[in-house]
Amino acid sequence: MDGVDWTGEQTENAATIVARIVERQLPRRAAVIAVSTAIVESQLRNIAYGDRDSLGLYQQRPSQGWGPPARVLNPVAATDSFLDRLIALPGWASMAPGTAAQAVQRSAFPDRYAPQEGPAAALVEQLWVGEDNPVPLPPGTDSSVATNTQLASTVYACPDSGGAGLRTGGAGVVDATTLPPGFTAPTDPVARTAVGYALAQLGKPYVWGGTGPAGFDCSGLMLASWASAGVALPAGTVSQKHAGTPVRLQDIAPATWCSSPAHSARVRILGTTACMSATA
Repeated sequence: MDGVDWTGEQTENAATIVARIVERQLPRRAAVIAVSTAIVESQLRNIAYGDRDSLGLYQQRPSQGWGPPARVLNPVAATDSFLDRLIALPGWASMAPGTAAQAVQRSAFPDRYAPQEGPAAALVEQLWVGEDNPVPLPPGTDSSVATNTQLASTVYACPDSGGAGLRTGGAGVVDATTLPPGFTAPTDPVARTAVGYALAQLGKPYVWGGTGPAGFDCSGLMLASWASAGVALPAGTVSQKHAGTPVRLQDIAPATWCSSPAHSARVRILGTTACMSATA
């Protein structure tokens, strides 16, 4: 990849960008522009700090019309915001990536983007399979679950194949829209906000790679829930397991549900978020 070693976190974020561009049926060039921009702005890390109020992969500023922090810290939503402004540029597809990136970002350092075109193109090459221009999806297709390309990022994906989102008849069936008996929300206001967001998603389907709002996978729900509380997380379980400060297993009260078979189907959303509430 042009001599650059990318971490699991960086690769996962790049894969998220590429996947969203394919879903929107935009050409590979858009992926190179977006990834090169994220390399410059954040080194492909979803960070909760920056110059003034800059946040996230693209260091978008809420005060400059990029949306609230929760949106800016959600890699999919932030990518959508970037792409919306990119494709609104006349002739963007024929611009040099550095020129297009600067037109969107309006950086005080416009010369930083062009040198990252090569590393970005090499990284996109590893993630993009197929034609440079994705085949249009049939009318009415849900792009969040459609597959125009297979991403190499599957190696970083949550290993849950979606079984936790299934409900079958017979004994032991639980109500996916209710909480376990005795549930108490965290007292910490940040954790409470994150868990509250997760609770609002109860009943939505498991979608591989989903980061909302229609469906989520395990790491996608974590990402969106903590972004709603202003906490930036890396994408993917491989990177998220290293986020936060580890605590002793016996001190993780809410997360005891995560490993409970009796609650596994019901708290797929609640459980993954509760696990993080004790470590973020």
